[in-house]
Amino acid sequence: MRTDHVAFDETLADSKTIILLVDGEHSVLIPALGLDAIELSDEAVAGLADARWVYTAMGDLRALRHAGAGAAEVIGRLRAAGTRLALDLDVASLIDGDGDGELVGLADLLFVNHHGFERFCAGRPAADVVAGLLAGNTAYLVVTRASQGCQVFHANGSVDVPGLDVEAIDVTGAGDTFGASFLHALNRTDDLALAASFANAAAARAVTATGARAGVASDAQVLEFMRHHGVCTPAHEAVFSTAPTE
Repeated sequence: MRTDHVAFDETLADSKTIILLVDGEHSVLIPALGLDAIELSDEAVAGLADARWVYTAMGDLRALRHAGAGAAEVIGRLRAAGTRLALDLDVASLIDGDGDGELVGLADLLFVNHHGFERFCAGRPAADVVAGLLAGNTAYLVVTRASQGCQVFHANGSVDVPGLDVEAIDVTGAGDTFGASFLHALNRTDDLALAASFANAAAARAVTATGARAGVASDAQVLEFMRHHGVCTPAHEAVFSTAPTE
């Protein structure tokens, strides 16, 4: 893996997290790293502008800077170049008055878990919140529901995809596994149900082993997991058993 555009800062705190598991629910304590700015080089911006998608979380997105431009302007330039933004809101810990609302509005694809979606709605009817997002730049809103699967909202309605019943050993990284797998699948197919079911399986596979890196898997490994659980269809085989095309 090339690290040309990775920023290293030895002054930042160790980023290890503390995870508490209580009654089947988990709480993640993440240390504040003091990361106020991620200054992108011209080369990094050019690379991002040449990508189909930029996939990030709110904490990193807030910090993006380039040549005096803030995060919203940087993302606006990338979107103007044809790059789309996939933003993982997780539990939607947004900061009022800090530009987070504007950044959310720039995302083409939003991921949020069911707890975060309730927080994001802030008492507003869920249907109104979804309609408001889809009326802007957002093409897809994906609400994940842990073992219950996920719901994908889009301009023409929504798709409900059930989850898989597995024994969860460690849920660390499951959300990231889902988001990355969904985006990977979306680059392979326009079928949202197919993409969501693939991502569900990848995330379910991830929680059956210990560690955040348990979600790292090839298409073949995810398909084998789906076969084992009886949810692999001919459509999955057709899309994910072949090499991707440009």
